[in-house]
Amino acid sequence: MEYDLSTSDIATRNFLVLHGFYENAPIIKEKLFSLIPKNSNILIPNGCFPLPKRRSDGWELFFSWYFYDEKKQEFYVEYDFPAGVLEKLCQQLLPSDLPLTIIGYSQGGYLSPFVAERIPSCDKVLSLGCSYRFELLKDSSHFKVEGIHGAQDDKVDPGNAEKSFHKLDKKIKGSFNLLNEVTHDLDSKFLEAISSKLK
Repeated sequence: MEYDLSTSDIATRNFLVLHGFYENAPIIKEKLFSLIPKNSNILIPNGCFPLPKRRSDGWELFFSWYFYDEKKQEFYVEYDFPAGVLEKLCQQLLPSDLPLTIIGYSQGGYLSPFVAERIPSCDKVLSLGCSYRFELLKDSSHFKVEGIHGAQDDKVDPGNAEKSFHKLDKKIKGSFNLLNEVTHDLDSKFLEAISSKLK
């Protein structure tokens, strides 16, 4: 698995950043890297499954974390496999004595809690513009989830996301944050909300 890793000699926290569907590590790094405190170790991997796109001068690689058929509402490749891969990657590359924050966007946001439950040092998840299936989690007692969503998101229904989030308030610590006049894109208002959760 390819990844981008930035380390700091004075790190006080680890960060795992997960991109969305049909994206890659450089795309999400460009959007979010500057928001993360400098005294951090930051791991930004590519997804498990390549999705090549043909260009006039060759191929460009994008990635997916899993494959889900929304019409049939069934997985072709389930979230459990990438969650296990990311658990091992964190164990190999990040110091285990530091707390971990996972930032996941869209498909990466859906996956984030399933990774968090596998890593005892994870105490916070920022889930951005994603769906939730908290009922599938086995143990969510050691981390909280901060959901940030655009009220005008045309890719992930914010109403359904909020209902799913609040159905399991007793199981999940955290909050659901809805941003007015914001879509699925990580625009300046979205980035400002993310930054406020990282301070």
